Amino acid sequence: MIGNGSGVAEAIAGRLTDIHDFVETGHGPFDLVMIDAVDEARSIRFLDLSDEDFERLCLAPTIRLERMVGMARTLAGPSGSLLLVGTDAFLGKPESAPQAAAAGSMIQLGRSLGRMHPPVRCNMLILPIEPARRSPGMFDDAARLASAVAGSETLCGLRLFIDGAAHLDSRYVDHR
Repeated sequence: MIGNGSGVAEAIAGRLTDIHDFVETGHGPFDLVMIDAVDEARSIRFLDLSDEDFERLCLAPTIRLERMVGMARTLAGPSGSLLLVGTDAFLGKPESAPQAAAAGSMIQLGRSLGRMHPPVRCNMLILPIEPARRSPGMFDDAARLASAVAGSETLCGLRLFIDGAAHLDSRYVDHR
């Protein structure tokens, strides 16, 4: 497990070892490498962004993710699985433009990786960006899905939302 250190990937990994008999080890190559790409939960309107805000919320996470994926690729076994753990970037809320751009980069990178490096597979788990919207059950579900994609030889390029169907809600759409 590598990445931002948000605690989200760690919570999923803990459940994988407790419930699904995964063994966490420090010696590669690994069958599953989880990459924590969880965004900072800060709302700020795009037009109010300072250069520093844009750098911190969009550019830096995207560059960091690219570097982490490069490292993860070398850690995965010859037919291993990469699992990007990211967020819903406030589901399109106007105050989330930088996080949405970073999350979009994660999704496109994840989808491309599966095509570029077979038989290594890459899938994405997407949880709510706001910690208050995350429930313990979501981490259990994330571990179940992580186990399924890690054990599969064909699942690749999936975006799996673990948010109680919140991503289907259009509550942030402003029909002016």
